[in-house]
Amino acid sequence: MRRFFPLPLLLATISMSLSACGDFAWAKPLELQVDCSQPNCGWSAQQGQVERTGSWHPKDFAFSLVGAPARITRTIPVTSNPACLHFSYIGDVDADAQARLLLDFDDDGTDDAETVLPVSHWTRQTVQLRAPADYTSLRVSLQKDGEGTTKLALFSMKGDSSCGAEPATKLQNGAVCTLDATCRSERCLLGHCSACGAGGCAEGEACRDSGECLDGACAAQVCRKCAKEGSCGSADGCSVPGQCRRQNCVAGSAPSMSKLPTMDSICGECAEASDCGGQPCVLGRCAGCAVDSECASGLVCRWLDPFDALQRGCAPRTTSLLPRGALCENDSECEGSLPCGAGEGRAKRCGKACGKAGDCSAEHVCLAPGARKVSNLPERFAITSRWSELAGRIATCWPRATYHTRCELHEQCSDGTAALSGMSCCDGRCDHGKADLATGICPDSHESL
Repeated sequence: MRRFFPLPLLLATISMSLSACGDFAWAKPLELQVDCSQPNCGWSAQQGQVERTGSWHPKDFAFSLVGAPARITRTIPVTSNPACLHFSYIGDVDADAQARLLLDFDDDGTDDAETVLPVSHWTRQTVQLRAPADYTSLRVSLQKDGEGTTKLALFSMKGDSSCGAEPATKLQNGAVCTLDATCRSERCLLGHCSACGAGGCAEGEACRDSGECLDGACAAQVCRKCAKEGSCGSADGCSVPGQCRRQNCVAGSAPSMSKLPTMDSICGECAEASDCGGQPCVLGRCAGCAVDSECASGLVCRWLDPFDALQRGCAPRTTSLLPRGALCENDSECEGSLPCGAGEGRAKRCGKACGKAGDCSAEHVCLAPGARKVSNLPERFAITSRWSELAGRIATCWPRATYHTRCELHEQCSDGTAALSGMSCCDGRCDHGKADLATGICPDSHESL
């Protein structure tokens, strides 16, 4: 897998059945039945051979891997991305067969996940493997390296949104990921597996701290030479003011430019009015105005884009209520009695813009709907489907919710103590049971938030 992606999240469930093998025939919606009337049962042999053979039952065929080594394979088109793949079969597998199931997501020639087939003698076996966040095709392979018997019947695969399996740990550098444990390198940065680290990350590569950068400093999770020199220009990512030429690192200004929550801050183009030829400097941006009194009659001073705080000028008053996350000037502009406010150094937004816990009251928690925090040290996030919406990239103060009270996001279900850490927002209310970190799927449910 090598594709760059905006990380969609896993909302649909698909099921497919490879009933030993053969021609496809749709038996019922979202289930694929395969007829093993053909000699190869629909598999292609890359090494050794595949043969149709008898099974424990006179009316059911099995397929057998012949030779050592032997490897058979087939590709499966993917129309949705279930979080987990459940495999089931009735097998006759010897201990010395050394048989394995292998998965190549995106069919790029690299086996991304694998599991050993247990020894069995015509008994039902099930295998569960976690899938990555985004893939468009899937190659399923079976391989045996020993001389022992490997015969499988009623082999099936079913995709499911919920997953109890540990993440596959064989994803290569550059593959799509959401969790460290998904990667062979144990490093998932900017949504991709990364192998660099400890002074080995080059310019433009993802990083967690400056000690990982070969020649530069870590700024907004990217190694930048300008950050080390303190010369980064306007709109370059930054983590602290000293990385910017104007000594001005502004947080939360441009959600449309953020690929991850940790890339929230950019260098400003100004620090004072003198940097703007006498025009006001507002939150690191040269502005057409700073207050209403600088505008003509009937106009007010405001941000000209609904979500990006990059250009401020005189404009007519808004005539409709603004949603959570939208830029605002006062409470009366926001829908649902949301407050208009912001933490220090941020533009005011409906719901109160925030970047850390201290920006919100004790009764609220700072959350971006499109990013689920999966660890605190270092800060790690799994992207959800809402990240594709600008509002989903904006962190605001959400009210905390307790057991069986209304909620929209999993992280609301806590009063800030460990007592409620095992709760999730399912069916619109906080309930017991912890959602899957990578997918956000509720326990025993197909709901994702």
